[in-house]
Amino acid sequence: MKPTSQQNPPAAAARVQTSTVLRDAVVLQGKLVIDGLRDALLIPVAFVAAIISLLAGGEEKGRLFYDVVRLGKRSERWINLFGAVENNAPEAAVPESAMSLDDYLAEVEGRLRAEYRDGGTGSQARQALGALVDSFHAARERFGGRREPTESHGENDKP
Repeated sequence: MKPTSQQNPPAAAARVQTSTVLRDAVVLQGKLVIDGLRDALLIPVAFVAAIISLLAGGEEKGRLFYDVVRLGKRSERWINLFGAVENNAPEAAVPESAMSLDDYLAEVEGRLRAEYRDGGTGSQARQALGALVDSFHAARERFGGRREPTESHGENDKP
């Protein structure tokens, strides 16, 4: 059996000073507030920009919306919400190979498009989505998350 990180903490984690952890915790709280305010502002702005972009014609279609998306991406990098993990606990950083939410959404979209193209039924799409949710839980488990029991994804399940 492999020892857990609680039994044998990594050497780098053992060297972290109490003041560093305290500073990083306070900074994270501040960044969470800033990130939340940014999100609260971006929700209506992105929605309005999308509507205006859809109504625009020609080469202008989408420009305003993607300008807002670029602004959001720049602000995300600037906030660097979880930067402390790279600075003080590099062993806790998520590997680059980990799937992102965009990856999962692209997989769901691909499966739904394939079901639609192949004339599949809703229950098949529900089963595919269930399998994807299970793989999401498995990935979360690999990165230290807790897996909660899942219900089956059969045809008779109620939402």
